[in-house]
Amino acid sequence: MPSKRNDIERHFVPMLDSPGDPASKKEFAEEANLFTENLVGESDRGAALVALAYLDELLARLLKANMLECNVTKKLLEYPGPLATASGRADLAYVSGYLGKETYSDLCVVRKIRNKFAHGHHVLRFTDTAVEGLCSSLQAPKSSTYDMDSRGRFMFTASMLSLRLESFRRESIAPEIPPDPPLIPLPKTLTDSQVSAFGCAIESGQAVGARRPTSARRPPVKRRKLNSKN
Repeated sequence: MPSKRNDIERHFVPMLDSPGDPASKKEFAEEANLFTENLVGESDRGAALVALAYLDELLARLLKANMLECNVTKKLLEYPGPLATASGRADLAYVSGYLGKETYSDLCVVRKIRNKFAHGHHVLRFTDTAVEGLCSSLQAPKSSTYDMDSRGRFMFTASMLSLRLESFRRESIAPEIPPDPPLIPLPKTLTDSQVSAFGCAIESGQAVGARRPTSARRPPVKRRKLNSKN
């Protein structure tokens, strides 16, 4: 029977074959392996909390890779910003097209499992009915040939999510600030007829450069390819 460790290592191959700096990929592979090994030594509650904490960090890296490098990005991702939680980060990454459907689904389930362990007033185990039910809905273990219990399904999913999030990050293209559409200079004072004419210009888009002839429109915004070392 194949080992769970071999199953996990088999999933490293697609990520390591993707474009990027070999040293950077090796560094992440070591980081992900250490994460998986640490999960094995944790209690059930510890595994749930540590798993989401690491995946939350990877979500932040993914979003940063697709955002401008500026203080606004930092403000959004840090508490009390709207993207300071794993839930908010996963939701935005999914609706923005940075995550696959299965990845997003598993992230949501992992978060629910973590919350059950974190907010329960009594000791929980992966063998408890409520947790087992959530673990059975995880999608990643379906790709494995290894027969896993609930804890194994959870840890396998957490490991696969770490690989997928890093793979998505490496495919990211960081944006650049586009130029603002030009405005028509106006006199300091306007007559009633000029105000009326300006209103018509706004409606037609002429006042802000929208709907200009194709030859006069600005070129599409260029996006630079993310440096995998970042």
